[in-house]
Amino acid sequence: MPAEQHSRLSSLTKLIVPFRADKTVERGVTVTREVLQAISKMAQAHGAVPLLVVLQFGPEEQPEQALRRRVLDDAGIRYIFVDIDSSWRLPWDRHPNARAARAIATAITNELRRRLAGSRPSNNVADFDR
Repeated sequence: MPAEQHSRLSSLTKLIVPFRADKTVERGVTVTREVLQAISKMAQAHGAVPLLVVLQFGPEEQPEQALRRRVLDDAGIRYIFVDIDSSWRLPWDRHPNARAARAIATAITNELRRRLAGSRPSNNVADFDR
């Protein structure tokens, strides 16, 4: 699609007041599901174990939780949910620091071990001591 010109005020308004029509949200949910399912099938076709890692820094708000469940749980997409303390970020940006990276790596290792051992994954929540 060709690029569209938007006024700065219009762009700023969309950032400050992020409204999305129901139809837009539904399309986003559908497309996201389809993409994640296609990636999973492609990984499996190449002999890899697909693993989606969902990071949550700090408390998960109800709208976030509802959207995660609609996109992932309702579509049967397997994932691990890793709850990370919100202070475990690099001081100069919002990326995970070493402590968070260790927690993420541990969650991934544990889940892959479970899957490779033949245990049924359960969209587990990996919660780490804060």
